[in-house]
Amino acid sequence: MAVFRVTFTVLCLVAIVYGAGWCPGIERGEGCGPEYARSVEAQTLHLQPGEKQRDAVWGAGMIEQTLDVDVLVAGGGSAGTSAALAAARSGASVVLANGRPVLGGNSGSEVRLAMVGACGPRSGSGNENALELECREGGIVEEYQLDNTVNNPDLVPELFSLELLTLVKAEPNLTLFQNTWLVGVTKTNGSTADSPGTITSGILEDQQSQRRYIVRAKTYIDATGDGRLGVEAGAEWIQGREGASKYNESLARMGFYRTPGDGPDHETEGTSLDYMAEDKNQPTEFRPPFWAAKFNKSQFQYRGVTGTRPYGYWWNEISWPYNTITDGENVTNEALADILGIWDYLKNSGDHPESSHMGLTWFGNVPCKREGRRFVGQYVQSQNDIMKVDRLCTRLPPYCPPKKANETPTGPFQEPELYFDRVAYAGWPFDLHNPKGMRDPDHPPFTSHKMPYMYSTPLRSLVSKDLTNLFFAGRLASFSHVVYGSQRVMKTCATMGQAAGTAAAYAVSHGIDPIALKDNPSAVWSIQQQLIRDDAYIIGLYNEDPRDYARNVSVSATSEQPNGAAKNILSGQSRAVVTVNSKNVSIGAGGGVPASQGINGTNRWMSVGLPASVTLSMQSFVPIKQVQLTFDTGMHRKLAYSVVFPTNNPASNWGPQPETVRDYFIEGEVSPGKWEVLCNVTGNYQRRRVHTLPCPPPEHPEPPAPVKPTVANGSVSAANCNVTSLQQRWTLSPADAQNTSAGLYVRSADGKLCLSYDTTISAYGGHGNSVVARPCETVPSGLALWQWSEKVGGSLLRTLHSRDTCSGYPGEKMACECVHPVACAACHGTNEYTPPTSVELYMCSSGSYMQDWSALSVNDGRKTNSTTDVMLMVGGLCLQAPQAPTIEEHVHNKPAPPRQQRVQPKSTKDIIMENTPAPPVQQIRVTVTATNGIEDARINEIRLYDAQGIAPFPTKPQ
Repeated sequence: MAVFRVTFTVLCLVAIVYGAGWCPGIERGEGCGPEYARSVEAQTLHLQPGEKQRDAVWGAGMIEQTLDVDVLVAGGGSAGTSAALAAARSGASVVLANGRPVLGGNSGSEVRLAMVGACGPRSGSGNENALELECREGGIVEEYQLDNTVNNPDLVPELFSLELLTLVKAEPNLTLFQNTWLVGVTKTNGSTADSPGTITSGILEDQQSQRRYIVRAKTYIDATGDGRLGVEAGAEWIQGREGASKYNESLARMGFYRTPGDGPDHETEGTSLDYMAEDKNQPTEFRPPFWAAKFNKSQFQYRGVTGTRPYGYWWNEISWPYNTITDGENVTNEALADILGIWDYLKNSGDHPESSHMGLTWFGNVPCKREGRRFVGQYVQSQNDIMKVDRLCTRLPPYCPPKKANETPTGPFQEPELYFDRVAYAGWPFDLHNPKGMRDPDHPPFTSHKMPYMYSTPLRSLVSKDLTNLFFAGRLASFSHVVYGSQRVMKTCATMGQAAGTAAAYAVSHGIDPIALKDNPSAVWSIQQQLIRDDAYIIGLYNEDPRDYARNVSVSATSEQPNGAAKNILSGQSRAVVTVNSKNVSIGAGGGVPASQGINGTNRWMSVGLPASVTLSMQSFVPIKQVQLTFDTGMHRKLAYSVVFPTNNPASNWGPQPETVRDYFIEGEVSPGKWEVLCNVTGNYQRRRVHTLPCPPPEHPEPPAPVKPTVANGSVSAANCNVTSLQQRWTLSPADAQNTSAGLYVRSADGKLCLSYDTTISAYGGHGNSVVARPCETVPSGLALWQWSEKVGGSLLRTLHSRDTCSGYPGEKMACECVHPVACAACHGTNEYTPPTSVELYMCSSGSYMQDWSALSVNDGRKTNSTTDVMLMVGGLCLQAPQAPTIEEHVHNKPAPPRQQRVQPKSTKDIIMENTPAPPVQQIRVTVTATNGIEDARINEIRLYDAQGIAPFPTKPQ
């Protein structure tokens, strides 16, 4: 009975805690029970001073509210979010209506599709295009991608959508309505049947909250993907493929056109659903529902599958015979049946035994739609503007000139059109999908045509010809179906969104109808210059802002590299993107932009070592109020966020980009020879930083002095092998009868140097203890013995019975035992084993080929355990002793983690500092004290503005 009473008491407590709510009486020692749950205290509304009872607002039907704003953006995907942020940051009041509960569209946590863009196949995962081809999109999309690499280390999909929500919440001019769809518009018609109408309001509905919003805006942006706003307003639209004759496009005759006369037709690309899976470390079962699709091996002849893939397949597409908009529910249901059918095939067919331990962890229910409507705007961009023919000439004449078998074209290649009103760019291939998708397993799922260069997007393709005040952003904009295959990807859509939002804010602030922008060259120029200032890349356009004092300064630096002169920060182009070698565009993935459409070179200052300073000198004292800095964020990398990022981008950097300046301070010369610190920044990882001077006082007013690294005397290195080098000729002396342990030394002018290690400091660029060669008489005997564990392909050189903790991980029990060269990003700016590199004693790993050392006889190359001179080799590198026992090598100081730099609303302190007059200065100096991984400072651009220049939209000089 005693046991029963105790158990009963516990069950009662659980029932009270989880059923009636937690009882504060327990913490006060007053007990808890049904009496408390029925007490008056628990049912009383306890109001604090200033609080009141809520209003009675419930009623039958929808509650209606009217709002007056400058810009209404419909759609919260990559295009709509960027459009809303750009418009709000440019001074417009904005309402963003997002039909889903999270932002991001197809990249959001509901769908989880990786964002791709112009880099496409142009950029690998590593550093092969560093300082040559920086194709990644800048501006707003770069901002939240970088935020995500730092604030979302575990690749949680919901945290990615949270980054977008945080940016939106930080904008005081922006009002967000989630779960709110645009369902209609009101408009006035033009004076004649052929003249454009004007939208007067957008009608939004949140069915969950039973609210209807009548938004009366001056300008409207349709970023809904399917074009709900535009079609409600009567803008002309297209469904499907126009056919080859419409725009005389060679690629419109190719691919999956099997209708008579090559079109037109209403066939569209398909809608996909994805799944996620992981290794469960034990066998798992999968029992599909009866309605799951059934697949066999023959249906995947053009669609590769594997049982260990942690993510779904883009080619799981459903379109035909449905309409992707009006039959959306049928499309989603069939795509879900296909997901379950694919997984059933992988788990249960017997064709993929590698899937035995894999288990589903998530699958989508919100479809990833590729294509809906496209609008006919003021200009329809077609294939001939970009690439008249397939550059690899895989088609027959007349679409490609005759060629010899296996001949590779060498150029010259067509240079894409440079529109006078270009505001964005693209570069993804013309990616045209099979309209039947999974219902056509006997043919490939897509055809891809890579263009030689990246190309521009005109503003006219983002403006309606039928409404005076309507912009388009994203995949629904004004493109032929062939060009749509390139423009539809999400990072490209984000650049269109930023362009449309910026143009909308300009139109509102200057009282110009969007439809009239194309006829106002000064307006187009001002929009372009603002986009460039906001780090949006526009091909062949450069900084011409007359308000930027930096355009008329002289510049100097404490040091500079041959291809990174200080004057480069004034080039007006803040990236390396020009491709001058025709070979780079004739084969493979394609180049950046042709030489005639950009400034060749790195277009940045690069110092030699740290700390380093760059100084901008003006002819007179100027009250500089704002300094804008653009840093290197490794834009040659794709950095495409994916929930399986390590799988898709194994060599990329997830986290602060190593090239990016981390800590820096800004000084001004307030009188001849007198300098004042105006801003002190630590923990940066962003590309674009804008500082209104003076910055709010930092936690530490003075920047920390650079700390001279600890020096490890006698540090060894892994260098290129040289059989004539005495520094690489080691004497291996067995220390026991079984030849299982040995001492290793080299001969120097001052005697013998014994191989050892330092337990107090870590090797430069690594975390393990520094491996050294020091005078033998100074080395403790316990630190000079090594053992060989026989392995295939070599011997594992390790310390004898060592369990010393790695010095780079203080407080963590990581035993340093095995000799390992450091893949030193801090040394060389790359994660490769670039010689000469430092050597560490680190944790042993059976999977690391860079720990399998071989002892090779200097004379005959045979491995030996006898007393002889040997070279110690691993991965093509040889262990090299210092030239003298006093050699010094810097020791890696593990960088402090970056401060969480999430965007914040302006505080009272920020507003006070913004309204504080800036002292006149004649020179501005930026000093870099640390980066996120490399040993030189890199700044792409510096801009200087006075108080009047802070406002958006410069005026074009007459």
